[in-house]
Amino acid sequence: MTVANTSTDPADGGFFAAYSLLVELCQVGARPPVIRALVPDVISTLKIHATYQVIRGASPPQGQLPNSVPQHLKTPLMRLHTTAVATTFEKTVGLPFPQRCLSTYKRYLGLVGAEDAAYDFNRVWFLCRAMSSRLIEVLRCRRCGNRFATNTEKANDARNCPCCAIAAEPVTAVDREVESTLSRPADRSAEEVPSRVRSRSGPQARAPSRVPSEPDPE
Repeated sequence: MTVANTSTDPADGGFFAAYSLLVELCQVGARPPVIRALVPDVISTLKIHATYQVIRGASPPQGQLPNSVPQHLKTPLMRLHTTAVATTFEKTVGLPFPQRCLSTYKRYLGLVGAEDAAYDFNRVWFLCRAMSSRLIEVLRCRRCGNRFATNTEKANDARNCPCCAIAAEPVTAVDREVESTLSRPADRSAEEVPSRVRSRSGPQARAPSRVPSEPDPE
C-alpha cells in the first residue's frame, strides 16, 4: 500500500509544501533559476515559469544572476548592506536553506526599509549562498567595534569596515542638508524630506546602529 506524503517540510519533497514555497518565492520576486535552485524537483520548471507569470503578472526578467562576491563589497555602502544581510543570515541557523533565505530577506527589509534596500531577493539569495560556502565572513572591527562582512580572502584588511570608511568620508552638501533636516522640529512629515536625503541617510543612518549589538558567533 502506498502512503501519501503529508510532510510540511519542503526538504521531504511534499508537493503542497513545495508549491507553497514556490508561491512565496514568486511573491518576493525570486527569478525562476533561483526558484529552481530552492524548490524540490516535485515542481517542474514549466510550472515554476507559469506560476511566476500568474503571480507577478509579467514574464520573468532576463539577464545574468548575481555571481560576484567582490561586486557586493565594492563600496562602503554596499559593504554596509552586505553586512546587514550577513549578520541577519547568521540568526537563521537551524532552518532549511530556502527558509533561511526568505527569513534573511524579510529581516533585511525590516532593518533598512523597503525604500532604502539596495538588494532584491535574488542578491540576498546569492549572499546567503556565499555565507554558506564561507566566501564571506563577518568580523569585528578593531577600531570602531562594529561587525562587518568581508571577503574571506581579505579578512585581515581593517580598511574593509564600512562604518569606519563612511565616517571618514568628507562632509558634502548632501550631508549638511541631512544634518539640517534632522535638526528641524520632530513634527516635520517624512513626505517633506527630499528623496535624495532619505536615500543618503537611510541605510547609512539605521543599519550600523544595530550591528554593534550583535554578539560574536561561537
